[in-house]
Amino acid sequence: SNPEEREVALESLLEFCQEPALIKDLYLNYDCDVQCTNLYASICTTLGNVAAPGGYRSFEQAVEMDTNVLENGPVAQKADSTIAQKAAAAAAEVPLNILNVLALESLLTIIESIARRCSHHNQYGSTSSGSSVEDKSSKYDTAKSFTHSSAGSFDTDDLEMSEEELQERKRRKAALSKVAKVFNKDPDSNEWIKLGTELEVLEETPDSVALALYTAPGLDKDKLGAYLGKGPIDKYPFHHNVRLAFVKHFDFSSSDRFASALRMFLHKFRLPGEAQQIDRFMDVFSNEYYNQQGEESVFKNADAVFVLAFSTIMLNTDLHNPNIKNKKRMTRQQFIRNNQGINGGDNLPESMLNRLYSDIREQELQVQREIGEFISHSDAQDAAHFRSAWGDMLRKNVAAASFTNKDEARRTMFEAGVHEKDMFLVICKPALRSISSAFVRSWDDGHVVAALKGLEQMAKISTFFGLDNVLNEVLSFLLIQGREFISGCVALEYAGIESGAPINHNPEDDETMTSMSIVDPDSPIPQSLIMAREIAMVDPRKVDVNGAAAYRGLLALNMGLRIVRTLFPRVRSAWPQLIEVFGALRDARALPPGLADLDDFADSDGNVLPLSLFARNSQKRLDDFYRIKAGKEGPSKKGWFRLSLFGRSKGRGDETPEPVPQNDQGRAAEISENAKTLLQIAERVEIEKFMVLGPNLRVQLVKQSLKGLLDSIDKLPPKPSPTYEQHIAFALELATRALLASSDRAAELFPVFLVKFQSVAQKLSKLK
Repeated sequence: SNPEEREVALESLLEFCQEPALIKDLYLNYDCDVQCTNLYASICTTLGNVAAPGGYRSFEQAVEMDTNVLENGPVAQKADSTIAQKAAAAAAEVPLNILNVLALESLLTIIESIARRCSHHNQYGSTSSGSSVEDKSSKYDTAKSFTHSSAGSFDTDDLEMSEEELQERKRRKAALSKVAKVFNKDPDSNEWIKLGTELEVLEETPDSVALALYTAPGLDKDKLGAYLGKGPIDKYPFHHNVRLAFVKHFDFSSSDRFASALRMFLHKFRLPGEAQQIDRFMDVFSNEYYNQQGEESVFKNADAVFVLAFSTIMLNTDLHNPNIKNKKRMTRQQFIRNNQGINGGDNLPESMLNRLYSDIREQELQVQREIGEFISHSDAQDAAHFRSAWGDMLRKNVAAASFTNKDEARRTMFEAGVHEKDMFLVICKPALRSISSAFVRSWDDGHVVAALKGLEQMAKISTFFGLDNVLNEVLSFLLIQGREFISGCVALEYAGIESGAPINHNPEDDETMTSMSIVDPDSPIPQSLIMAREIAMVDPRKVDVNGAAAYRGLLALNMGLRIVRTLFPRVRSAWPQLIEVFGALRDARALPPGLADLDDFADSDGNVLPLSLFARNSQKRLDDFYRIKAGKEGPSKKGWFRLSLFGRSKGRGDETPEPVPQNDQGRAAEISENAKTLLQIAERVEIEKFMVLGPNLRVQLVKQSLKGLLDSIDKLPPKPSPTYEQHIAFALELATRALLASSDRAAELFPVFLVKFQSVAQKLSKLK
């Protein structure tokens, strides 16, 4: 499709996403049904791929990732610790286009609808206990399921589903997908049955195998037809019994047209071409159809159904075989004449045969193909089949599904339960990837604010459902963006520039953390966004968001520290980034006085001792590092700051900053305007309350924080880094202060230090 068609499609999808009840119903009717495709997951994955560069290689991988949902554990945290960072790095030099924006807006709309249902709780949840909110699961408002119960699925229409039941349904669906993959490789082996038994989704009985084959998504229809059609009966009795059980899962009682019943049956598999195999399928179909029709049937016996079914198959081949010329195709009269006297010696109603002929002529009997087949294997000749498959999906599922009426939608608007949690787990990866990349790509203030709002809402949802690893992923991204902004401000100061927004060109430069080349002196600091309690409460149409794009790093820092302040007990995998922010703020001289002088050792009289030789050399290395970044030393002038092309005031772009009086370290004696802004943020979030681990905190929380501070020692950078040296020393000072401040609990806290010191000593002994 061309870009215009994609834009129209995304606009339609955006309107669809703006109906929260409809999105939830789509998830319930499709993703929670074992037989149906994961339509909600497919939409989220597609939107994520459009909104951000890169992505999942296929929808099947997304479904597989969906089964490995983000849970609180070291494996999950390790696997997902760089989603946002990688997305931001991949997108840094790629501007947003209209398709990216539409896809992003759709994702943000879904996130907002889930967050709104969590909004009746306090912002970011309660932290009084410091425990995970997983213990709040009993307080979830159990969301009512309106899922249609397909054969082989649950038997209750209005099912009050617990979280365990929902996860069991999703587990079964994922397990059946794995069974289908093994079946498709070799149906004749018993490997797929053994796997299904191990995964506890089937037993080695005809009824259980038939149910699995009827409900498993992704089965190869050709191989399913070949497996079910095996014979003769005396040689393959198990296959015969599976075939008998398989046909019982179809509901033919409501089919008022014979073609509809036959079409329903043949949609599940591809009918083999061998006459004997067709005979076996028509035999089980005719018996089951006749039994379900009951006394009101026009058929006198099952044999009449068998003959008409076989005749209909022949008619279908005759009318739709491209190798047969039109003048030689079977006529309506010939079809009626061929089926005379088949109903126990009598004729079937001529009106019925006329209608049957018309049905087959207008729509070919064919195997139902999944929508995903057309997405992964596009072919111009498949256009008609795609329309048929899409229509079949709607007729099969939506017609029988139950959707929320407007009154029920209003009543449940603010209810968040197990379904919302699972919907968030499905969307959080593509959403985080897309929102983070949009945050660094866009130079539109409104888009940056929208992305920041989405990250804030993801943090709120993660807290509500106790998904601490997702929360830490969001937090890590915000802190990294903030750290880079702070480092840019420090480099500006060494360059003699008092204010302005440093523009980062290379956020993945591990050696220097940032590679600054531009400064925007004109964009105003968006104070209204910094002062806002929640970005979600800011209306860009009423509040001035000018400068949000230029100062995105400052906004990310502000939000990240606010989340840390509110949810400090939940900070886990984001500790390394938090320590880097602490160190960067110290480098910028933007910490409150009580924190900035932690390393000022004093004698017994309170006089501050001079810095040690190591401390002086370390500080010199740090000063040299920032001088080089600022272009004041070294052969390269790449570090020189250039005034931004993004400036908004006329005539200011050519001004040269006034020289600022500097001290021996090459920076201004007084802190810069940027440092003052950073200091205001640090004071506003009361940074000392979570940097200084005082005796008022619970022992378990202090232990957790000490572990986070001390674990940073092991994370050595690939290249020597003066910032790492300084920041780790500062982390050790913070940890030591926490130990000394809790002297009454020293015996309990010191073992945390001892383990780390022993580890460091062992590494040093190996170096010697």
